Amino acid sequence: MIRSCALPYKGRPVACGRCRCLAILAAVVLLASILAPGAFAAAETTEWDGRPLPLAAIELQVSTEFEDHLDWQGLARAAMGLAEGEMLTPDRLADALAPLAAFGRTRQTVAVRDGQAHLHVVLTPFGLIHTIAIRGNYPLFERDVRNAMTIASGDFFDPAAMPDQEKLVAERFRAEGYVDPQVTITWRQRPADGHFDIDVTIEKGPHQTLEQVVLEGNRNVGDGALRRRMASWRRSWLALGLARFKTTRFTQDLRRLTDYYRRKGFADVVIEGDTAIDPADHSVQGKLIIAEGPRYEVEFSGNDFFSDRRLRKSLVLAETGNRGNIGLRRSSHEIRRRYLKAGFADVKVRWQSEDATVAGKALRRITFTIEEGVRHIVTAVVIEGNQTLDEQTLRGQMLTRTPGWIRSGAYVAEVLEEDRVAIRALYHSEGFLDVQADTSAVVDPDSGQVTVTMTIAEGPRTLVGDIAIAPQNLPIPTEQLREELVLGPGDPYLPVRCRDDEERLAARIAPLGHPHVNARGVTTLSEDRTRADIRYQVDPGPSVKVGDLYFLGNFRTREKFLRREMGSQPDAPFALQQVWEAQRDLRDLNIFDSVQVRTIGLKEREETVHLLVQAAEQKPYYVELGGGYQSDKGLYGRTRLGDRNFLGTAKELRAGAEISEVGYRWEAAISEPRLLGSRIRADAGVFGERSEPFNQQFGTQSLGAGVNFARGWGRHYTTALALRYERREQFLRGRSQTTDQVDPDTLAPRGILVATPSVQYDSRDSFIRPRFGHLAGFAVDISKGLDTTLDDFIKYRIDARTFYTPHPRLTLAGRVWFGLLEPYGGDAVPLDQLFFLGGTNSVRGFGENLLRFDNEGKPVGGRMALAAGLEARIDIGRNFELVPFLDAGRLWQTPGDAGSDALRWTTGLGLQYITPIGPIGLFYGHKLDRRPNESPGALHLSIGYTF
Repeated sequence: MIRSCALPYKGRPVACGRCRCLAILAAVVLLASILAPGAFAAAETTEWDGRPLPLAAIELQVSTEFEDHLDWQGLARAAMGLAEGEMLTPDRLADALAPLAAFGRTRQTVAVRDGQAHLHVVLTPFGLIHTIAIRGNYPLFERDVRNAMTIASGDFFDPAAMPDQEKLVAERFRAEGYVDPQVTITWRQRPADGHFDIDVTIEKGPHQTLEQVVLEGNRNVGDGALRRRMASWRRSWLALGLARFKTTRFTQDLRRLTDYYRRKGFADVVIEGDTAIDPADHSVQGKLIIAEGPRYEVEFSGNDFFSDRRLRKSLVLAETGNRGNIGLRRSSHEIRRRYLKAGFADVKVRWQSEDATVAGKALRRITFTIEEGVRHIVTAVVIEGNQTLDEQTLRGQMLTRTPGWIRSGAYVAEVLEEDRVAIRALYHSEGFLDVQADTSAVVDPDSGQVTVTMTIAEGPRTLVGDIAIAPQNLPIPTEQLREELVLGPGDPYLPVRCRDDEERLAARIAPLGHPHVNARGVTTLSEDRTRADIRYQVDPGPSVKVGDLYFLGNFRTREKFLRREMGSQPDAPFALQQVWEAQRDLRDLNIFDSVQVRTIGLKEREETVHLLVQAAEQKPYYVELGGGYQSDKGLYGRTRLGDRNFLGTAKELRAGAEISEVGYRWEAAISEPRLLGSRIRADAGVFGERSEPFNQQFGTQSLGAGVNFARGWGRHYTTALALRYERREQFLRGRSQTTDQVDPDTLAPRGILVATPSVQYDSRDSFIRPRFGHLAGFAVDISKGLDTTLDDFIKYRIDARTFYTPHPRLTLAGRVWFGLLEPYGGDAVPLDQLFFLGGTNSVRGFGENLLRFDNEGKPVGGRMALAAGLEARIDIGRNFELVPFLDAGRLWQTPGDAGSDALRWTTGLGLQYITPIGPIGLFYGHKLDRRPNESPGALHLSIGYTF
């Protein structure tokens, strides 16, 4: 500190000698700093040589030309995970910079001042891929091309990665048989935000064609039979030689022909394939060299208990072949296993072969010689030593039993060993930790009768004593944690339940911001092993909070909407399970091709975890066109267009129309998947319809609006409430109809309000092609007429379906449907509100709506209806299913006495072709109780499964 003093001299201040000396010294210092500015610098700056140094400062510079709302500074710092004050090493620096490589180009410098490191990082982010447009992809779908690429909309754009993408797409088309596909990827930068639109242009060029297939070595099977089983040859023949040749399909043909030969008994067959390509016209000459080997004939001797037919099911020659006799050895093993399961403990199976030539063709006769021995049958099961558990309970755990109505009583040593393990497991579950269970079997060698003895030494029973949870300063009170425990004082002690309780404690604490929680139970047994005191040591780990949320790829989807869907707020306790659930919910919105949530800092056990949500949006706009023929509507055409991400909040705005031989329908609607931020889906729309169903004497025309609310509960349950207003008018069809035939009031326009609560259970494994599971629904229409009481009724509907696949090629499907209409405003019910049955979707074999009809052949409806069906869907290969079925239906409580209340039965057969979007089927149903003047049956064409 420099202070100054002054004395008066002739009216002027005069500096003292001390001040003058200080002034001179200051002037010298100033002059020296001017002449040599670096001589008196605060500290010298040098380059870092890689030695560990404390990190004094981090300077991050982001150089971007893109217009987005992403906090690049925050994201980059979160991804690096470096903090001032920690030791900087080359490895630590490399780990910190590695995540930034996915975001863009980086360069860094490290300066050393005063023995500390100063890090300077410059990040130049990549742009994002906004859209990927694909041209020339036929015959592949766009999705096939996108799946071949490793980039998607929303990913970072790196020009250096585009050549690799071109190669991936070209390779995908080569696999489809194209000779030299040319793929060009170009891009353009969007003026609006600086991101990139990518164009993938595919010039497929010529493709390979199969000119002929030459077969050599097939002496037992003709050329035609083999060629017909080759998909490559069939496609070429049907397309007059113009079909694309695929090497993968040709390879599959080799396997298919090998399996065919093995099924015909040629277990040693070897088929080698070769192709030669003519570069001039790209035609392919296929060649198959077949070494058939001998044909196997298998015989059995000594098999009194099992028939030859049963034993042939144990042969694996058709599945595995017999290279190195492996097929015969495995077959012998399977035959022996079959006998052992039947109680033949001493069975011996041997095989021998004999080669011969019959009509100039090699033959190998295989004879399996079986020495069955005496069949061992359990005649008595004795249980000894059990004091706590009664004998009936123990016998219920055993599969080894004496003969009964559905039990053979066969003695199998392996099954008895399984019984011993099951008995010990039962005792363990009751707290007997030291239980011993021994088995013995006494076999009468002459009669094969077996006496089985199970000897049990129970030992002490261990019960839970005290349970303690430590420490006490946990984020949840100890008493609340105790409620999570399954084991309690006095319960049988079981170590596996203790481990389950460890997981329950951790699962209870983790959502409160402790993702690294660890709970470990320490058990102390008393000296007599009758008491187990458990102490759960809970280490909650560091308290972790949610940091910032960053979103990439949401070009159209609003960030505010995504933040609401994520549910994780900054500074809130971090819950990993909530993050995964939010990721799943975002994927279920049907507006993204993919959603990936990355946790930044979780693996490093940071106190703050940041979330990076990277999404690839689907194209929001769509246009769909379709048409065809169905038995219940005739020729039809439909169209639908919409926006699946309206306003960037996953709302779907759509409009559609359908016209067919039975009328038309149009609708416009909007769907909100997250009503007011909840898990309720809401749909609101307007519609217009004119319907003239086949064989009906009336038609309807309606105009209305409705709203529907639906909520899923878990994986299988859905509840819904639909509200609808409809202005409906019924009219008569045909010139011969007069108002005398129906109630005139039903022909006047009617206003109707309908409320429909419903509940549905769905556990099917597939929506398009179910093979397992159940579908059941219950709905009630509460209808109120605004102009008359004709529409005052309650309509109940129950629909139950089940699917079971006992064999890979067989699926059994069943359905029961029931409807009931109960009027409450009067007895009259309009015809258009009654139930009608018959046709493709109810009872096949009858015309549409003609299950019940009057003397003039006109359909009759009822207030009660029942329909049921059973199908066996048999996979016969090549995407075809053969479907025998049995249907039944009944209509009663009809307006008049026309027709019969009896249950009507039909049976028939269908053939379905399975497409990626469902089956197309042709069915013929035959009436089992045909009546006079009725047709024997009816033909039906359907799209999709009838149930």
